[in-house]
Amino acid sequence: MSRYESKSEAFGQGILKDQRQRADKIAKEQESFAKKVAGAQMFAKGVTSYLDDRMERFNNSLADEKAYLATIQGQAKNILNQQTVLENSGLTVEEYMEEKLLSNFQSQAERKVKGVMVQVAKDDGSIIEVPAYDIPKATLRKSKFIIGRGKGKDDADAPGTRREVDFETLVNEQSNAFKKLVVQARSVPTDANDIEDYLKTYANQEMPQNMFSFVTRGLRNVLSAENADSLKDKINRTTATVLSDNIFSPFKNFSDTFNGVNTLVPNLHTDFIDELQKDFTYKNGNVVSKKYNKIVKDVTTKVELKSEISEDPVTNEKTTVIKAYPIVTTKHVDNTADVAIPEKGVEVSSATQLLVVYNAQLSTSFNNELTNEGKEAWATYQKDKPTWIKTPMQEFSMFLQEGIVDDGEASNKYLKPDFDMERILENFLQGAGKEFFDAAQQIPQEEGESTEDYNKRVKEESERIRKQFLDSLIDISQPLFDMSLQFQKRDK
Repeated sequence: MSRYESKSEAFGQGILKDQRQRADKIAKEQESFAKKVAGAQMFAKGVTSYLDDRMERFNNSLADEKAYLATIQGQAKNILNQQTVLENSGLTVEEYMEEKLLSNFQSQAERKVKGVMVQVAKDDGSIIEVPAYDIPKATLRKSKFIIGRGKGKDDADAPGTRREVDFETLVNEQSNAFKKLVVQARSVPTDANDIEDYLKTYANQEMPQNMFSFVTRGLRNVLSAENADSLKDKINRTTATVLSDNIFSPFKNFSDTFNGVNTLVPNLHTDFIDELQKDFTYKNGNVVSKKYNKIVKDVTTKVELKSEISEDPVTNEKTTVIKAYPIVTTKHVDNTADVAIPEKGVEVSSATQLLVVYNAQLSTSFNNELTNEGKEAWATYQKDKPTWIKTPMQEFSMFLQEGIVDDGEASNKYLKPDFDMERILENFLQGAGKEFFDAAQQIPQEEGESTEDYNKRVKEESERIRKQFLDSLIDISQPLFDMSLQFQKRDK
C-alpha cells in the first residue's frame, strides 16, 4: 500500500506543482494584460485629454474671434452712422471737420494748454477755475501751429517730423483719415471666417471707439507746443488781422466801432467779425455777399445798450450792468438789408468807456466842427494812429495841435470859425448819454421778485449807475474845456 500511497503523493505534488506553475503563468499573463489595459486606458485618456484641450483652444479662439468681430462691427456701425448723418446734412467731409474742429477748439485749448485756466478763490474759500482770456475760434482758422517737436516718442508726431501746419492742412488730414475709416468700416466682415482676410489689410489700422475723440484728435497735436502766452499772442494777431481786413476798409463806421470795442474787451468779437468777413468777397470791384449774391452798398454799426444782471463768479454777487451790443446792418444795392448781432456784449460803466464804444458817433461830432481840410487831416490821423480810440478826447486835442497857425495867433486851420467844443459834449450826452441813462432804467426783473422789491431795486441800481457815469464825466469834459480855451477863435 505504501507503494501506491507514495505514488499518489508524488502525483499530488506533481499536480500542485503543475497548478502553481499554471497559476504563475496565468498571473503573469493577467499582469501583462492588466498592464496593456492600463496602458491602453492611459493612452485613451491622453488622446481624449488632447482632443478636449484642442477643442477648448478652438472654442476659445472662436470666442475671441467672435468677440473681436462684434467689436469691429460696432465700431464700423458708428462710423457708417456718422457718414449717413453727414450725407443727410448736405455737408462735405471737409465742411464737417472744419465745423467740429472749430467748435471744440476753445474747450480743447482750455484743457490742453497750460496756463489758460487760472484758479481764483471764492468768498467761501473754495477754488474755481476760469479762463484767463477769451479764445476765439478764428485763431485756429487763421493761425499756423507747430506740431511734432521731433525729440522723442512722447512727442505729438514721430521723431524728426516737426512741421508747421495751418487750419486747411489740419482739416484735409482729418478729412482724409475719416474717408479711409469709412472704406475700412465697409470692409468689416459679417462672418468670423473672413477675419483673416480683413486683418491682412487692416491689421495696423484700428477703428476709433469714440468718433468725437477721433475728430478732435488733431487739436491735441496742434496745441501740444502752445503755452498760455504763445496762444494769447496768436489770438491777438488773429484779431488784428480780422479787424484790418481790406474787405471792411470801405465801411469806416463798422471798423471804428469794433476797433473801439476791442480796446475795452480784447478778442471778444473776433469770431463774430470773422463770420461776417467769410460772407464777403470781391467781385468785379465790388464787395459782394456770398450768402445773398448781392452787391454790398454799406455796412453800418449802431450800438445798443442793455441792462443785464451780472453774477460775479468769485463772490456770487449779482449786480446790474449796462452792456453795449454793436448791431451790424449790411445794406445791399437793391435796398434789402441783413442784420447781425453778436452774442456777447461789452460792459460799459463810465463816460470814458462809452466814448470808446461810441467812437464812430464821436468822430462824426468832431467832423462837424472841422473844415474840409480838417476833415481830411483827421481821417489821415485816425488811419495812421488807430489807437486814438482808447483816449479820443486827448487824441483829438493832439490832432488840433497840428492845425495851429502863426503860433496860435491865427485861427486854427482845421476848425470852423464858429466851432464850439462844448457842443461835442452836448451832442454826446444827448445821444449816447441819453441811451445810457434809458438803459439804466430798463433793469430786468428777476424770477420770483415782487413788484415792490423790483421797483426799489430799479431806483437804487439806476441811481448807482447814473452817479458812476456822471462822476466819470470829468475824464472827458476837462480835455474839452482845455481845447476850448486853447483853440478858441481869435479876433484880429
